[in-house]
Amino acid sequence: SLKDSGGTEAGYLNSTKQTGAYIRVGSLVTVWLQVQVNSLTTMNTSLASEIHDLPFVAHNSSLISGGFFSQYGSTFNGSGEIYVTGTPQDNDDYLHMRLWDATEGVAGALSVAEFSVDGHLSLTGSYRVA
Repeated sequence: SLKDSGGTEAGYLNSTKQTGAYIRVGSLVTVWLQVQVNSLTTMNTSLASEIHDLPFVAHNSSLISGGFFSQYGSTFNGSGEIYVTGTPQDNDDYLHMRLWDATEGVAGALSVAEFSVDGHLSLTGSYRVA
């Protein structure tokens, strides 16, 4: 589920687009997920965005925990070409979302304000479990 970094969930998520699947082999989990947002009214748009409820808690070392990349995203509020990634958080079951500027290569938190109504994001990634 999409939440702001304060823990507030999006007001309404399109259930047909809040889907995911995973495969676990030993301590490695590969996840595919999609989120489509229909409302951001309950979220604090000045905070960073997070995707919660991964199938397993991530390993306690960010050096070997893994990462996620977006293979599709639409209806963002940012200007220009951007890339979205996600980092599993140590000893927890959520991704911290990051925004990369295509021209400058600078990364920062993907704020809730970057999403817009009907924004859609598909991510794929792998991480090690605790």
